Amino acid sequence: MTGPESELDSAVERDLLAVAHGDPATAKTLRQSLDRMTTGAVGEELGEMAREILAGRITLREAVLSSDYGAHVHNGFERFLDYYRQLDTEQQGELRDSGRAHLQRLTDEDR
Repeated sequence: MTGPESELDSAVERDLLAVAHGDPATAKTLRQSLDRMTTGAVGEELGEMAREILAGRITLREAVLSSDYGAHVHNGFERFLDYYRQLDTEQQGELRDSGRAHLQRLTDEDR
């Protein structure tokens, strides 16, 4: 793909890579999460935010810091933290291990 659409996609990917501190696996995970969010499954506001980010109209950093979307992102993190805190130590470890394994698979795919 060439032209404005590929340039836009490249700009979005560069932004996600910057947010991921240069880690391609983390950037890929961010992209996949945003893709899933566009369905509205995590709320219409976050779905809209994901669509705006992927369309290049706002960066992820801008979205998180914005008054429009920041509170929704914060609430999502709070819900996750509440869930995580209710897990016992073994379950927390399993969740961490699962996340690390997922990132490792993505890293291996990029090699």
